[in-house]
Amino acid sequence: MKFCDTDQLAELFDVHRSTISQWIKAGLPIFERGSTGKAHKFKVADAINWRNKRAVEAATGNTDLMTADEAKRRKLSAEAGLQEIELAMKQGKVVEIESVYQDKCNENAELRSNMLNIPNRIAMQCVGEDETTIHKIMTDEITIALRCLSDE
Repeated sequence: MKFCDTDQLAELFDVHRSTISQWIKAGLPIFERGSTGKAHKFKVADAINWRNKRAVEAATGNTDLMTADEAKRRKLSAEAGLQEIELAMKQGKVVEIESVYQDKCNENAELRSNMLNIPNRIAMQCVGEDETTIHKIMTDEITIALRCLSDE
């Protein structure tokens, strides 16, 4: 069946005839418009493609297809989610990503500076020392430089 009328299309999709009328208002393609006493004519493939496209859009969140009740429910859900996040922030359970990012950038900058200054700080201490003493001096300085990464 390449073409069908309104009743046949309703039967094909197992919906009421009034659903087809609603779909027409929503953009269901009509191959040939009917008139008084004559039904619309639909191309079956076009109707199936249109319905499948709407199903995908509805499943992926196209708000054009959303009912008013669904929009209200989604809005209430989003508002509740935001309130939960705000409460969790006030309780110290979550933090803003930007804040954490800035803290890590500052820690990394401090660590880099500390590590790069080690040679300047220990050069004179190492003159004339044996390998064991130099190793201890370097280990101590590296430990100090790394303290910025810990809570100590």
